[in-house]
Amino acid sequence: MTTMATWTCWSPATAASSCYRNKGDGTFEDVTAKAGLKIPGWSIGAAWLDYDRDGCVDLFVGRYVKFDPEYRAYYPADNYPGPLDYPAETNVLLHNNCDGTFSDVTAKAGNRRAEGRAMGVTAADFDRDGYPDIYVANDKSENFLLHNQKDGTFKEIATQAGVAFGQNGENTSPWDRCSPISITRAGGVVSFPIPSTTACTGIWAV
Repeated sequence: MTTMATWTCWSPATAASSCYRNKGDGTFEDVTAKAGLKIPGWSIGAAWLDYDRDGCVDLFVGRYVKFDPEYRAYYPADNYPGPLDYPAETNVLLHNNCDGTFSDVTAKAGNRRAEGRAMGVTAADFDRDGYPDIYVANDKSENFLLHNQKDGTFKEIATQAGVAFGQNGENTSPWDRCSPISITRAGGVVSFPIPSTTACTGIWAV
């Protein structure tokens, strides 16, 4: 079965996420509620990955800020509220139950502690240990690199890996002679090294 997820923010006040199942006949059906993917808050990006390697693709959803339509504040005539004027939102990790439904395992996976203002997310096995990791590019705050601990949990290591900051797209230096992994962002390319304990073959880029 082929699935396609479309995440659409109609407006900050009515942000909505939708999942459409490919019926294989040129049409799609909305299975958002049936699959348990009706995610509250302002969803802004998503990545599919089999983080526990059970053969069923899971879903990581990046969320932006906790927008409150009732929020009122006064600003100069030439200014307006920005991302930092609203609390950061928690991203969501949804485990595929392999039966067409998903379960929210955000807290169980340890991701609730990493609150940011997601602008983009991607998943790949950055250290080539066989388990996919997650990178979150945040707005006006440090980025996240969620390292898969191979036990259903993730550890945030962006600062240690050198990819938490670098809004101008500057590169970090490799730890050894191996080619660095590259992450392309709006401001340029952020690179971080492959540990010397892993095989140095190829470059992963998104």
